[in-house]
Amino acid sequence: MAIDKSKLARDILESLGGRENIASVVHCATRLRFTLKDPKHADVAKCRGVYGVIAVVEKGGQHQVIIGNTVPEVYKEVVRIGALDTASGSGKQVKTGNIFSRGVNGLISTIAGIFPPILYPLIGCGLLMGILVVIKSIVGFKLGVDGNPILDADGKPIFILDESDTFKILHAISTTVFFFLPVLIGFSAGKRFGANPYITATIALALVHPDINSLAGGEINFFGIPNFGVLNFGSSVLPILFSSYLAAKIEIYLTAKLPSSIKNFIIPLTCFVIVVPLTIGIIGPITIWFANTLADGYKALPDWLPGILVGTFWQVLVVFGIHWAIVPMGWNNIATNGFDTLDPLTHVAALSQTGACFGIWLKMKNKEDRNLARQGWITGLFGITEPIIYGVTLKRKKQFLMGMIGGFCGGLIAGLIGAKSYRQGAYGFGALLSTLSNDGFEAQAFFGLLVGLLTSFSVAAVLSFITYKDDTMQNSTLGNMVESVSQSISNTASKIVTFLSPLKGVVK
Repeated sequence: MAIDKSKLARDILESLGGRENIASVVHCATRLRFTLKDPKHADVAKCRGVYGVIAVVEKGGQHQVIIGNTVPEVYKEVVRIGALDTASGSGKQVKTGNIFSRGVNGLISTIAGIFPPILYPLIGCGLLMGILVVIKSIVGFKLGVDGNPILDADGKPIFILDESDTFKILHAISTTVFFFLPVLIGFSAGKRFGANPYITATIALALVHPDINSLAGGEINFFGIPNFGVLNFGSSVLPILFSSYLAAKIEIYLTAKLPSSIKNFIIPLTCFVIVVPLTIGIIGPITIWFANTLADGYKALPDWLPGILVGTFWQVLVVFGIHWAIVPMGWNNIATNGFDTLDPLTHVAALSQTGACFGIWLKMKNKEDRNLARQGWITGLFGITEPIIYGVTLKRKKQFLMGMIGGFCGGLIAGLIGAKSYRQGAYGFGALLSTLSNDGFEAQAFFGLLVGLLTSFSVAAVLSFITYKDDTMQNSTLGNMVESVSQSISNTASKIVTFLSPLKGVVK
């Protein structure tokens, strides 16, 4: 039966204390992420019982309501029915926990509120870029008189399609979101920090402006300040995050101080002339240095270590919804190194729970459970694992553990072979397109991910199949008892049987 999205949204809002208790709401691939003004007013048990809700997780300072693949439609209904201002806060929250826990929860909540909305444009452009690389490889190189590929100034083969106007336009589309990534982050961060998102997006646009980028790598004199260095902010992640936060603080302060007659144009002016130069001269260099240090530190790790850690424990982070705290590291790796080895490992981990679900499905007898498992492992092939985790494997703890073992094996192999991605793309097996660089096919990157995915899925599926005892078989004794009682009742059908209640009360 189709789920009524409007009723689902109303029931969720009611169980969380009503629209007045919602400070903010965002969504990722499968979850509605609510930040509540006062968690005490939420009835989590009631929310878990709402038809259409897979599970509810309280983590990272959020109430995460797992919906599944239809979460965008439910999100729209939640925002419409609750008249909510989406990601921006609409009231003060009650502070709970110590300073450290509030800080960690706040960081996770902030990241989870900024990056998920950007994910789908990244996937779309990443898929297009991967498809174009495949087409280029099929069409081939430009050949000289001697039959050898014609090389460009850098010694790389020139593809036939490189001079096609159609291909140039499609290639420009595929790279747009990566070059202008600071603008998308700026808009999303502005909403999250309670600022005017158009102001923070304009700050990001200034940072990637061609005239400013043309100064990158040199030193200029800015208002008498010598040796004022300029960096290239295209595809960067951290600079715009910090500059958006600063702009939000300036806007909030001026909003409280300035009269309404002038604040609408004084606030943008002030943010632009303060934040952009500070980002170019101070915030940018510091954050980019930190980003490079982080990326270099990750590169220094032995290949097998991230494979084991991510392959084994990534889905545990997904259970609590805190995996978004690590996702930006992969984006940063691509921005600083041109490739990333973290993102492929997350897909390997996703296929481990998919394999565990597949192993369970092969043994299941109950038609309803079998249908749920079938939908889960098919969706899991494309990297969406929340329906699997909350609907199938987590309630069967041994099978969830078998998935972790599969992720350990697949992650180890993927790390040792050298799986890597050159862009954010689709999930699961679709992530194989992300392993194709602009220069074409790279066997190490492609086969590292492919073998890792197959190993993770296969090991988890086999172990899960071997260790799983079907629910219907587990309940066979109970089933026999029920059948015996039913037979006894049918034998007394001709008799009058009176049942007396031992309790007094009101049925609710």
